[in-house]
Amino acid sequence: MKYLFGLAALGMAAFSSADLYVNTFATDVDSFDAQGSAFNVVQSANLGVGSHITGIGWDLNLRTLGASWLSEAVIGFGDGPTGAVNLTPGIGDDFSGGAAYSSGGVVDLVGLGLDFFLTTGNLNMEFFESFDDGVGAVDSKWLAGSALTIQYTSAVPEPASFAVLGLGVAVLLRRRRKN
Repeated sequence: MKYLFGLAALGMAAFSSADLYVNTFATDVDSFDAQGSAFNVVQSANLGVGSHITGIGWDLNLRTLGASWLSEAVIGFGDGPTGAVNLTPGIGDDFSGGAAYSSGGVVDLVGLGLDFFLTTGNLNMEFFESFDDGVGAVDSKWLAGSALTIQYTSAVPEPASFAVLGLGVAVLLRRRRKN
């Protein structure tokens, strides 16, 4: 019986392990217009249907152009046409220029009541402006080398977890036959 309990615990661990997705910008990412604009850059990551987004971390270098302020540059995270969570790293920096922003680790979205589930399986990251200084014009740049870290729990364990669980069941059945 204790073997069966141990296998059940192993199986549950496979279903609830947290994964990390890291998006490091290979090139600058331009930020154009208000959320939902066809001009905006949207990057996607397929994390799986039902994945639970539990944390977001960032190490970002941002530079504004023209009259745009650092406080206007936003990244929306979600899987629909608008973000479930919006990140404004330069909030309060109501001036133009450049700055580096870091979360110092992964921020716990669950504790903040901001966690969400992916219904399509794709996590979309839209780079947009909360105030649009000019339609179709680049307002800010998220500089190459910047990184976003997404902490999530998969709804379905990966094949390796199933293989480990299956191996454990085989060992249990073999021990039962010997007794």
